[in-house]
Amino acid sequence: MVAKFVNASTIEGYNPYRINSVGIDWEKPDPEDPFSGIGYWGDHQIIYLLRLLEGLNNHFPETLENLLDKKIFSYANVPYIIKSYNEILQNPKNTIIFDFNKDKKIEKLVNKIGTDAKLLLDINEEVVTVSLTEKLLVAALCKTSNLLVGGGIWMNTGRPEWNDANNGIVGIGLSMITVYHLNSYLRFIEKLFLSNKNKEYAISANVVEWLKASTKALNKYENNYKGHEKALMDELGQIFSDYRKEIYENGLNSEKFLTSQEIINWITTAKKAIEYTINENKGEIFVTYNLLNKDFSITPMRDMLEGQSAIIGSNYLTVDETLKLINNMNKTLYNENIKAHTLYPIKMTKRFLLKNQLQINIGEMNGIVEKDINDNLHFNSDINTEEILVKKCLEKNILPEVIKSLTDEFERIFAHNKFNGRSEVFYKFEGIGCVYWHQNAKFALAVLETAQRAFENGEDITELYNKYHKILQGFIFRKSPAECNAIPIEPYSHSSFTGKSEQPGMTGQVKESVIMRRGELGVKVLNGKISFNPRFLLESEFDVNDEINFTIYGVKVKYIKSQNKNMKILFNDGMVVTSEKFVIDHKISKTIFERNSNINLIEINI
Repeated sequence: MVAKFVNASTIEGYNPYRINSVGIDWEKPDPEDPFSGIGYWGDHQIIYLLRLLEGLNNHFPETLENLLDKKIFSYANVPYIIKSYNEILQNPKNTIIFDFNKDKKIEKLVNKIGTDAKLLLDINEEVVTVSLTEKLLVAALCKTSNLLVGGGIWMNTGRPEWNDANNGIVGIGLSMITVYHLNSYLRFIEKLFLSNKNKEYAISANVVEWLKASTKALNKYENNYKGHEKALMDELGQIFSDYRKEIYENGLNSEKFLTSQEIINWITTAKKAIEYTINENKGEIFVTYNLLNKDFSITPMRDMLEGQSAIIGSNYLTVDETLKLINNMNKTLYNENIKAHTLYPIKMTKRFLLKNQLQINIGEMNGIVEKDINDNLHFNSDINTEEILVKKCLEKNILPEVIKSLTDEFERIFAHNKFNGRSEVFYKFEGIGCVYWHQNAKFALAVLETAQRAFENGEDITELYNKYHKILQGFIFRKSPAECNAIPIEPYSHSSFTGKSEQPGMTGQVKESVIMRRGELGVKVLNGKISFNPRFLLESEFDVNDEINFTIYGVKVKYIKSQNKNMKILFNDGMVVTSEKFVIDHKISKTIFERNSNINLIEINI
């Protein structure tokens, strides 16, 4: 799965639209569809990769380190050309060119050699292979290269993050969500390279130069971020732009060796910038997105659940800080009627007829400003952007100071520079007052994992444990049909402003729910061993026989309430292995992972 995931990322470090049974897929322009578009979605790339790496490391600890220098990984060859940094500055909402010729060439080649044609190939039509180290570095470098320190990762690749209800912030949005996840990712790969401190890795020369130049730029401003945010972003952005220009024109260069220490040096400087950015965005509620103003100052967007899920899930906060944050979230994001946190605070929007009303002292202007029957002034309905407004004004030779007054009023009314998308105006479909259950599952899982870590460290988790179970009470499957306006055992992606469950269908929530349930059952995999510690189960979950039955990796497990605490592993051949500890050794755990264990039942008396 790690290989499948990293092989789908591009030479610039981005993931394509999706991975399916016939390889990777990307969005294409469609002249017949006004809603079509192209670009790289920022959603989950770093955190999903981190989760896969952690899973591999926990199950097979030796495997991940052994893969770091293996040249068996590839790049996706998406027919997008990202514009230069200066062009992105000019128009950050239009930053990608679709290469129609390359797209057709790839389609033709697929018929000849299969889906490998969608990967980066050499002149002999062989897949270009690189090491896992290179793939891990490029994934992070492309994020840090778009960092406005103190503000977030600039979303300038044509698409928002997971929530397309916020697609209005493309080009003007700075993601703190990615910053929170990136901090966890950098800490994880730092440990990998620290444990291989004396090694060196063969990396494409372009990537080596990119990393070294980025390290130099980050070092330059390391203790002096304040007031130099734009300068650092310009340097990092230009370095990335130079890298892209070189690979678009000449492809990857021959390899150079990069030492673990050089990688660690880059991670150290990047982490400092990331941690500074997190600290600049903490408060009663952590910032989720910042908006980038024309002068490159920033404005925080409204409170959002997804930012809190990300910061809690990043293992950055203490238990006390997590509790404080949850209490603050309950003030602005919690809906008592449905016992769940909404995506954003509930607000009431202006009625339609009250929206487009001018409040400046100006007369009627044909085709620009119209008067209604009540003598209220409105912008003409054809004017839907500031550019159109200015163009019409110039055509009528309107004075510059009047144009300035009109454009200021246009922005005051419509706030296009701050408009997020339908999330600001809809009361359904990830809009105002909506619950998107996948996001709530992320939040619940983050709280559970924080509690698990604290418990293992000997901390008091009573209050956090109670908070977690209160969060669970809000989920549809915990409610009666009357409470959720649906059949509780059926999956729904949303509950709208009214509290009604809507849009039936299974979302990514299933991942978090499975991981949450394993956490509640106390199933853990670490250093290649399976262990059990059912601290988070409720008494009500045991059946009439005081048992809980479930499976892991296809093996049946039974918890039994008992005075004698032990674990028995019952094999199909009649052999029984008994232990006072609830830990399965490395050898047996490996057979379970490989679904080749010959185990009939794992019986645990608790």
